[in-house]
This record gives sequence, structure tokens and C-alpha cells, in this order.
Amino acid sequence: APRLIDRAIRAALLAKKPAYIEIPSNLAGAACAAPGPISAVTGPERSDSASLEAAVEAAAEFLAKRHKPMLLAGPQLRAAGGESAFLELADAMGCAVAVMPAAKGCFPEGHGQFTGVYWGEVSTLGANTIVDWSDGILCAGTVFTDYSTVGWTARPDRADAVLADFDQVSLPGAAFTRVRLAE
Repeated sequence: APRLIDRAIRAALLAKKPAYIEIPSNLAGAACAAPGPISAVTGPERSDSASLEAAVEAAAEFLAKRHKPMLLAGPQLRAAGGESAFLELADAMGCAVAVMPAAKGCFPEGHGQFTGVYWGEVSTLGANTIVDWSDGILCAGTVFTDYSTVGWTARPDRADAVLADFDQVSLPGAAFTRVRLAE
């Protein structure tokens, strides 16, 4: 039980999502080992260095071949604590930046590269046009659902996108696991 409880707490803390622990009523009062140090549960999880390096190289190569790249921030960016790294990337690239509705506040709206909230036909003025115009999008922490895509009508083409999720990066022809979004 302690190992499984620690695993559930760690998963909740890393993903910043709820975790559920079910204990059968006939075992709730049973003796078990004392928990270990809290640092074992709360310590940060790092990317696999080789996977991280390969993902960065592949994404950089993919974006270097594009004439009109841009960045799109999603709500997982906040949960991963990657807002400052995302801002640094935007400054280094100098390209347009849009945010999904649930990621509002992940990028400074007063920033010169900010193009608005991307939400399909109900996007802020110009954001939808700029996303559709782009030939390469780095999607950082995006979550595409029927709601966030206005009924699946506002979703970047996967052939033109690098998808950097909470713990993996994928792009056409490649996928890298154990890569933390904030890194």
C-alpha cells in the first residue's frame, strides 16, 4: 500500500491532476509499512537527457525548414511550469505566439509577438488567420478536444506541427518519450 499510495500522490503532483486511491474496506485497518521520506514522492522528475537532446534537435530541424513558424501555448504548459521557458523560446525565435483559451495567461498579452487566443472561428481578431497561415507550429502543452477546437474545426495539421506534451514530443516521423515539457 505505501508504494501504491506514494505512486498515486507523485502522479497527482507531477501532472497537477487528481489521483484516486481506493482501499478495500476489509483492508483499511490492516498494518502496513511506514511511509518513506516525502522527498521521494515530491522530488522533480527530469527528462531522459538523450531523449531531450534528440527531441530538441528534431524540433529545431523541423522548424528551421519552415518559412512561417509560430508557437501555440496550451493549458499543460502552466501545469508543467514551463511558461518562462516558453517565453524564452518565443523571444529567441521571434515568431508569432497564440494561446488556447485554457492557456490564457501563459504568455504575456502585451508582448509584441502575441497574436491572441486561438479558438477557431471564435478566436480573437487575427489569431485564427495567423495559425492557418503558418506552415509550422510548435504546440506546447496543447490539449485538443471537441471544446478547445470548436467541434474539431480548429486543429493544426499534424504534418505541420511539433506537439510538445507533458512528457513527450512528437512530430511527423518521430516521437520522443520521457521528455518533460518545462525542459
